[in-house]
Amino acid sequence: MKELYSLEEYDKHLYGYVVTELLALCFKYNIFERLVQAPGTNIGQLAQELNLAPEALHRMLLTLNALDILTERGDGFAVEDYYLPFFDKTHIRYLGNFTQFVCDQGRKSIFKLENLLTGEEKPRSPYDDIYSQDKSYSFAAAMWELSHCSGQPLISFLPDALGDVVDVGGGAGAVASMLIAANKAQSVTVFDLPEVASEFDRYCNDNPLFHRIRFKAGSFFEDSIPNGNNYLLSNVLSNWNENSSVAILTKIHAQLAAGNGGKVFILERLFDVAGSRYSTAVMHLNMMLHTEGAHRSFEQYKSLLHQAGFSCVELIETGTDRHIVTGSL
Repeated sequence: MKELYSLEEYDKHLYGYVVTELLALCFKYNIFERLVQAPGTNIGQLAQELNLAPEALHRMLLTLNALDILTERGDGFAVEDYYLPFFDKTHIRYLGNFTQFVCDQGRKSIFKLENLLTGEEKPRSPYDDIYSQDKSYSFAAAMWELSHCSGQPLISFLPDALGDVVDVGGGAGAVASMLIAANKAQSVTVFDLPEVASEFDRYCNDNPLFHRIRFKAGSFFEDSIPNGNNYLLSNVLSNWNENSSVAILTKIHAQLAAGNGGKVFILERLFDVAGSRYSTAVMHLNMMLHTEGAHRSFEQYKSLLHQAGFSCVELIETGTDRHIVTGSL
């Protein structure tokens, strides 16, 4: 039971913006990396090694210690076990680029919330500025990390023998790489905007393990979607409004109808299925700041799929923060 007169829980929310900045700075200046490599390093030595101001560094780490992100060790601090995979650059669940991307985008977009609230501004199409001014790398790196951090358990719930899969809006190929690594698909075609091609090359094209993944440039509104046995939409439809989502699904339905059937697999957070309620709500709000989209319930996705012509819609609950909605002819 929370103490009646304590502000501890309230303060964690009120000063949350400080914690976001602390996390981003600790990644940017390799503080977490050093604490993973040498836990308990003396603050003075740590500051000297990283060329940082000791007093500011000490106060930052004290704050993270108070939040149980760090623990005291020797003359310094160490990373709590739960957070180690997220802070370790060598771990598949590392989230350094993703954290810095969220912080960077948050600084630039949170001011829009008041204008959206008062109706002075409307949600806009996704990625208006992500692929300009050399921002595509940070976005691709962020999405690659997020997908690998949370996506591997999710991939295990997909059926085997998916054949040739088209990953619509698949970005740099994070989900495609996990499909191939798990032997879920014979091949994967990542279909995304031409601006993404260089990021795909950075992550997938030069990796001999992923020779069964190829990139096809195009827009799923203006161009034909490639042929495939099955189609995948991972964190894509939440970027788009209802009309745009139905348009994407309708084009996929047409491809499946022209072939031998198959399914579309939608990987998304869902409001009406047990999962991460807080992060789903926050990301739902975040979609309004950056895109025209929203997070939805299973029933809402069922409606979108029916509007696009799919007759059979099913839900695969995964026990993770995302679930799988399937549509078939």
